[in-house]
Amino acid sequence: MAGRPKTVSLSGGAPSTSDDALALEFAEANESYVRLSLATGHWMIWDGSRWRSDRCTVRESIRRTCRNAAAAASDSAGAVRIASAAKVMAVEALARSDARLMVDDERWDANPWLLNTPSGAVDLVTGEIHTHDPDLLMTRMAAASAEGLAPRWRDSWTASRTETLTCRATCSALPVIA
Repeated sequence: MAGRPKTVSLSGGAPSTSDDALALEFAEANESYVRLSLATGHWMIWDGSRWRSDRCTVRESIRRTCRNAAAAASDSAGAVRIASAAKVMAVEALARSDARLMVDDERWDANPWLLNTPSGAVDLVTGEIHTHDPDLLMTRMAAASAEGLAPRWRDSWTASRTETLTCRATCSALPVIA
C-alpha cells in the first residue's frame, strides 16, 4: 500500500511515526551520551569528561527526531501531528522508560578510588591516569588537573599509599579481640 507508514523492527512492527517507534529511534541514536537519573528524574548528558544534568539538549534532540520523521511524512496533516508538542512530550515520556538509558542513583560516582580531573580519571590506588569514560558514570570533577604533579608530592603520596596498604595488610591479619 502506497500511503501506509513504514514499520520499524525495534518497536515490533509499529508504524515508524508512532510514539514508541520515535522513542526507540531517539534512544538508539543517543544511548552513548544520554542517561536518565532514576533518583532525580533528570536527563544526564555526557560532555566528554563527565555526566551533567541537562534541561534542554535532550528535549531538542527529541524534537529533532520528530522533525525528521515529520519531514519524511507523506501528507502535511501527518507531518503536523508528528512535529507537535504533544508528540514530542509523548516520545520523551516513552524514552524515559527505555532501560538502556536508565541509571540507578548508586551507580553514579560509585568508585571512591577514582578521582575525575580535567586530564582524566586518576586511580587513587595505582596513581594511573585513565582517559575519561562514560561507562564510569562520573558526575563530579576536580578543578585541578592531575598532570604535572610536583615530584615531592608524588613521592610522599606514593610512600603514604605504601604505608597505608602495609598497615591494612598487617591489621587484617590480626585476630579480632572482643
